[in-house]
Amino acid sequence: MAIPNYTPLPLSGNALVDAVTNGYYWDTGADNTINWSLSDNVVESLFWNNPNATGGIISKIDDIFTTLSFYINVNFNFIGYYDSPVTAAAKGSDINISLSMALFSSSNILARAIFPNGAENESAYPGAPGDIYLNLDSPAASYPSYDAGTQGWFVLLHEIGHALGLKHPHDDGGTGRPTLTDIGLAALDYDWVSVMSYEEDYGLNLLQFDPSTPMFLDILGLQYLYGENIASNAGDGIFRLSKTGSYVTLYDPTGIDAVDARGNADGWYINLNFVENEAVGFALPSSEVDLPSPLNFYWLMGDFEIVYGTDYNDTIVGNGHNNIISGGTGNDYLDGGAGIDSAVFYGTRSSYALVRGQSKEVISGVDGIDELIGIERLIFADNSLALDVDGNAGKVASLLGAVFGAESIHNQEYVGIGLTLFDSGQSMEQVADLALRAVGAVSHDDVVERLYGNLFGSAPSQNEKAAYVSLLDNGVYSSASLAVAAADLVDDYGVVDLVGLQQTGIEYI
Repeated sequence: MAIPNYTPLPLSGNALVDAVTNGYYWDTGADNTINWSLSDNVVESLFWNNPNATGGIISKIDDIFTTLSFYINVNFNFIGYYDSPVTAAAKGSDINISLSMALFSSSNILARAIFPNGAENESAYPGAPGDIYLNLDSPAASYPSYDAGTQGWFVLLHEIGHALGLKHPHDDGGTGRPTLTDIGLAALDYDWVSVMSYEEDYGLNLLQFDPSTPMFLDILGLQYLYGENIASNAGDGIFRLSKTGSYVTLYDPTGIDAVDARGNADGWYINLNFVENEAVGFALPSSEVDLPSPLNFYWLMGDFEIVYGTDYNDTIVGNGHNNIISGGTGNDYLDGGAGIDSAVFYGTRSSYALVRGQSKEVISGVDGIDELIGIERLIFADNSLALDVDGNAGKVASLLGAVFGAESIHNQEYVGIGLTLFDSGQSMEQVADLALRAVGAVSHDDVVERLYGNLFGSAPSQNEKAAYVSLLDNGVYSSASLAVAAADLVDDYGVVDLVGLQQTGIEYI
């Protein structure tokens, strides 16, 4: 059995976490297990109707616990169906779901749950912490469906959230925790942000427009209390976006992962960087962005690196990773964000016209007209174009000019090799050393002759050569650092036109 704690945790220091947790939680032990059960209420003579049936309430609740365990490091173990909550607790249940009418003052109250506060063992009854009651005098026990994405599922998920230590984002949870309003984020108090919220715009629709999973605030809170399940979706994955009429959190903490909106009949808004420090993004159809609440919504939690857009007008915003973004056809707005980001196009380089501006690029061609912000690389069917001349592409051009000569910047294979080295984190001196070795410049004489000749267009005099060789011999410069110094001068001496390359980019393969 798990053990409810008696003293709430102190504030975490993360305002989002503190706004959805009340501090109480289960100590799940070495096996990270919480036992759960279903029970009748013999005291009030209330009984479930065939709960063990295929598709019955036990299977629906089990689906919810299975869904939760996908995000958090907890094993939920069903131990049985009993006559009362007290019997269930005596059999080893931590969280029990039962029925009641006496506990509720109104049919407008759907359910209640007890936080995992150990003191409830004494103030209520032994085994009370974590127990849940549905109000049999309300719709909660007779919804037309308890499938994922329906109102029935939502109510159960909400109450299970309380049983695990989540509170409403609009109250203090009884332990003085902040609300979303307190932290200046009252606009997030909706069911599509947290299943613990009371706010929803489609409450009359019992079969659609509700969460199918916990939402991102719930997951942040639960992962703080119980840890992440890092085994979920291990490795690389592709997550397809479609209109499901519900709210879903996609979660993938490892691997190289893609969000794929291809095949939809209209454009999508995809932002991988909604909460930067928490690796949280979101996606929804573009037509729903201005609605008070969306009809279809995805939270994107984890490290997503690749995005495939639709054949319509998309808005795609990257995160801190080196994103690869394919907007597809249509007129797209692509913002790579931080990192070295690439935009993918279907046609050959000659099929597109690129106009570079101070704050954005505009590229037009067979795919449509796209606006680009923070995109460093363009990938075409036949080759690629590096736009980051003020970054790694400029370093490549400068070193190529200094070590290989002016014409080498047109060698697309050389440029590609250099970009790969710099993009992987190698320094100018490390790449310069590799370049000198590649051209056979091993001795100090060889290094000076090559760098001088490429920079000035002629061989050094004996005195000039001797002066530079002496600097190398005496350790003032290493061969690599002298190559870097020469690379810093290639634009000044007209070997490489970096200003011109800022407008055209550098082609590579």
